[in-house]
Amino acid sequence: MTTQTSEFSAIPSALGYFYQVRYALLLFLEEEPDAIISLEKLDDVQFEKSENALELLQFKHHIGQTASLTDFSTDVWRTLRVWSTGLTGKQFDLDQLRLFLITTSVAAPNSATMLLRPGETRDVGKALEMLTSVANNSESENNRPAYKAFLSLSLEQRRALLEAVIVFDNAPNIEIVGRQLEKALRLAASTKHLRPFCERLEGWWFRRVIAHWRPDDGVGISRRELEAKLEDLRNQFQRESLPADFPEHLSITEDELPEGSSLFLKQLRKVCVGQERIQEALSDFLRASQQRSRWVREELIWQDEMEQYDDRLIDEWRRLFYIMKEDSTNFPEQERTRAGRNLFTALIDTQRHIRIRSGFEHSYVWRGSYHILANKPRVCWHPDMESQLVENMGPPSGVDSQ
Repeated sequence: MTTQTSEFSAIPSALGYFYQVRYALLLFLEEEPDAIISLEKLDDVQFEKSENALELLQFKHHIGQTASLTDFSTDVWRTLRVWSTGLTGKQFDLDQLRLFLITTSVAAPNSATMLLRPGETRDVGKALEMLTSVANNSESENNRPAYKAFLSLSLEQRRALLEAVIVFDNAPNIEIVGRQLEKALRLAASTKHLRPFCERLEGWWFRRVIAHWRPDDGVGISRRELEAKLEDLRNQFQRESLPADFPEHLSITEDELPEGSSLFLKQLRKVCVGQERIQEALSDFLRASQQRSRWVREELIWQDEMEQYDDRLIDEWRRLFYIMKEDSTNFPEQERTRAGRNLFTALIDTQRHIRIRSGFEHSYVWRGSYHILANKPRVCWHPDMESQLVENMGPPSGVDSQ
């Protein structure tokens, strides 16, 4: 079934923003270590060094059939309006600047945009003549503000502006840029793990750009910050480590848990764990469930390794559980409840952190895995709940899919 895009759809605009953010990441990977990038400041994308603007980029993305870029195109004149206004307002110095129009459209034959491409056919003088003629003679109401801004410049300013302009037409669309991004990062991760690596880098990049768009963010994003994130991800994808996709605490309620996820909470209440720690348990359970499933789905870890990890957790629990059971056999109920709570506390204490791999330091997977095992149930906290455990105390049947 083909989905038609209405004239009121926000999809083209949204794709345009995603396009410039994704393309900016691709270009930023090739920048010098001391470069700084800004998005939606002076222009769609701005690369700067030592606080001086070096490159301003305008991106134009079109869905479906590639549009033709003529001398009357709105894309051309919107871009020229932005740059003409910036020049009039003295927002940049053309002596230290290059201006790029990157568009998925194709420059029409014998057009000014074709003459502003890089290469032997570039002819700024002829392009200036053609664009000035359009601005003087065209009756387009949509382009009129752009014509006015362009003609408000002196002839020398217009020439200097176009000298700085470079048109890259027939640019790759948003999907192709994604594939180019994977190609650019092919040495950062194994072929098998390249796509998960890129997905995590792009996820961080989009979050970082959103933070950069906050009014209180007065600086751009440094190339060194990007390099630090790349190094962090490379370390996460080493054999002795794993990526941590859910490091932040989740504020959720019991009603938000997947169906069939209540037994571990029943176990915690059986030993009278407080509401604050139950809230932590909810977060750890959900994050660990999602993380384990994602690792297996992306083949970052195999099922048998996950089962071996659960075996290690169960073995540690078993040792402490039977000690607790022996010591509390003749205790009254209140004391047996306290003993179960102490067992739970001992196993989730950071001093007993059992890592799934030596380089993975985040504790939510280990704590949450205990809750997953308590939900199956494979472990218990209160000595009276031992009867509810399954008979086979060996490897679990699979990763929880919650």
